[in-house]
Order: sequence, then C-alpha cells, then structure tokens
Amino acid sequence: MLGLGEGAMASSMNQTHMDDHHHLPSLQNYADIIYQCKKDKNLAQARSIHTQLCQYGIQTEMGNFLVPLFVQCGSISNAEQLFLQLNNRSDHSWNHLIQGYVDCGRLEQAIDAYKSSNMYRDICRVLDSPELVQELWVQVKLFPNKSSIFSLI
Repeated sequence: MLGLGEGAMASSMNQTHMDDHHHLPSLQNYADIIYQCKKDKNLAQARSIHTQLCQYGIQTEMGNFLVPLFVQCGSISNAEQLFLQLNNRSDHSWNHLIQGYVDCGRLEQAIDAYKSSNMYRDICRVLDSPELVQELWVQVKLFPNKSSIFSLI
C-alpha cells in the first residue's frame, strides 16, 4: 500500500468500507492507509479514517497511530481530542502531541504535556531532579541548534 496516490488510497478505503458487512477490516490495512495519509498530510482522509475506526469500535487499537496522523495533517485540536480519549497512550503519541504543541507555538501546553508523560517521570527518576529535566527539555526543544546538554548538567 506504500506509495499509493490519493485515488488508489480512496479505492482501498472504499474496499475496506465495502467489506464491513462481512468482516472487520484488517488493522494492517488501516495502518498502511494511515501511513500514506500521514505522508500526504490529507486531513479530510484522516478524519474519514477516524470516523470508520469509531464505527468499527477499533479506535482504541489504532488511536496511537491516529494522534501522529492528525498532528502531521496540521490538526492539533483533533490530535488532542483523540489523545485525551486514549486509555493507553504510547510514547510515540506523547512525542507527537508535544511536538504538535511546540509547532503551533503552544509552549505552555507542550511543557504541561511533557510533565504528564511517562518519559518525564522516567527521566526524573534517573536524574533525580525534575528542575534539571524541565530545563534540559526546554533548551533542547526551543533551541535545538544552540543547546548543550552538558552545560546544564
């Protein structure tokens, strides 16, 4: 499914939709479609995929793939709304949501999300200094070309 154009992707989506009366669509099929949609930054298709996944009741299984998709398509609001509905949030979803906040200039929300993530708690445990971790993260995210981790330690 990789490298499909919009027409072929729509055809695949229609086939997936047509099969809904016979069996549950393949999660791999959706993963391939999500990959292509993310590559094309096709927000309308992303919303369509999300709607179908909700109809099939498999949004939970695919939610951690959809959050990065919405961020990549430029809809941080869709990504945020879906993210908040997820019971099991992957580091991948956390990273994309945080990066989406940074890209939109919503730095306070990025920092708040980062502080809520498992990654932050794990790093704090290792470094034993939440203040150092926050400063390190802010420096790396906001000034990637000028920051030096070693100057903070």
